[in-house]
This record gives sequence, C-alpha cells and structure tokens, in this order.
Amino acid sequence: MNKTLLLIVLLLSISVAFAVTHKVSPVVNPYERAPLINGEETIAVDAIGDPFLPPPPMVDTIGNVFRAGRTWYEGQHNGTIGRMLEIDTATGQVHMVYMRGIDSGATNRHIFYNVFNPATNSFLFGQFGQRVPPATISRSGFTSMGFYAPSAIPFAAFHEINPRATGATSNVYFDIESGIGAFVADAPMSLAYSGGTQITAIWPRISVGRNGVVHVVTTQST
Repeated sequence: MNKTLLLIVLLLSISVAFAVTHKVSPVVNPYERAPLINGEETIAVDAIGDPFLPPPPMVDTIGNVFRAGRTWYEGQHNGTIGRMLEIDTATGQVHMVYMRGIDSGATNRHIFYNVFNPATNSFLFGQFGQRVPPATISRSGFTSMGFYAPSAIPFAAFHEINPRATGATSNVYFDIESGIGAFVADAPMSLAYSGGTQITAIWPRISVGRNGVVHVVTTQST
C-alpha cells in the first residue's frame, strides 16, 4: 500500500513538473485579411527619395538609356499588370504611358503619355510627357496600354475618380490621331456586377484587336 501510494505521488509530481516546464503556446494564425483598398487612400510617407536627382551610375547597360518620364510613385500597377509601351513597326516610334506621381503623396497622380522618336533620339512631349486625362479627372493611375496598329492609335486604360461617376471607376482613352497626345473618352465604364452584386473593378488591362475592337479586363478591388 505504501509503495503504491509512493508511486502515485511520484507520478503526480512528474506530471506537475512537466506541465510547469512545458507551457503550450497559443495557436497564432499567420494569415490576416488585408483591408479593402479603392485607390482613395492617403499614405503618410517619410524621407522618400527625390526622383528628380540624377540617377546613380548604371552598370552593364545594354544599348543607350533614355529617360521616359519622372514620377514619385513607383508602384505602377495594382491588381492587374499590362503593357505600358507599344512600338509602331511602320515608323519605329515608341508610344508609352505611365502613372506620374506629382509629389511625395499617393493621391496627386495622373497618367502621362509620350512618344520616342528613334531617328532623333528624343521624346515628342519632353521629359515628362503629355497628361492624358483632363483636369476634371483626379487620382488617375495604374495604367496599361493598347495600340491599334493599322492607324497607330494609342489607347490607355486606367483607374480614375471621375465627377460623372460615383467613386473610382475604370476608363479607356484614345488619341484622336497618332502621336498628337489629344486623348478623349466617351464616359466612365459601367459599374461591374458579379452574381447581381455590385463590385469595385478598377484595375484594367487593355488590348486592341486588328479589327479595331477594344478588349478590357479588370480586377476587382478586394
């Protein structure tokens, strides 16, 4: 009886010692759902580098380097990645679009267009390019480019805040003539629906077929 009692006490002591020295850590879920974004966020940025300073020395550069534009905003795509450059094979000219951040904030941004002429090694619209959307449009960004080769007409699809629409929308602009830089648009694209529910689809990608049909796909902001 004494031996049995001693064995039970010994086992209890070992169990208590094990429980004290081996604490079980709580289970932590490493995955957290990111907050919804719609392009209207204000981001506080500290000590961001000045994009207008001379670039650092480049190593192992192939060919010549030409600066196509300047921007404070380095995140050129958000949700959908598309082309930002198209080559007119008939003339060799390079058409391009990009999102230019005007300052170190995240909201003062616009889409700019430029054309590079390889015959003169120069850009048609200088070091910054020509703004695509009109002054009434704000926060345009995250652009992709389409190109109608038979007429060398550039198209630009991007996210924007348009006073003719509610909230952020996708839109498509096209140049009225090749290389003019006078872009026009009909109206903001209609709101997208999925299963009868309105969704915010504001990260477009564009392609123009050989018959002139414009194809656009866009990503939902989630």
